[in-house]
Amino acid sequence: MFIALRMAGIAGQEKLSGIFRYLGDSPAWDVTLVRTAAELTSARVCAALRDGCDGFVFSLPNAARASAPLAE
Repeated sequence: MFIALRMAGIAGQEKLSGIFRYLGDSPAWDVTLVRTAAELTSARVCAALRDGCDGFVFSLPNAARASAPLAE
């Protein structure tokens, strides 16, 4: 699971809490957590795809360039 969330405020923290609650009820997940737009790169998304990532959650502004490999 690849999670890219803006967690500067309460809303982002609550989103992350909900995601972890869901993951806690599911089989073991290997989680990659990206907290800032600077950390979110297309190279990082491509690496996650190569590694067989099962899912992506994006909630960072201006993530279009980094998430473009997912559209392919």
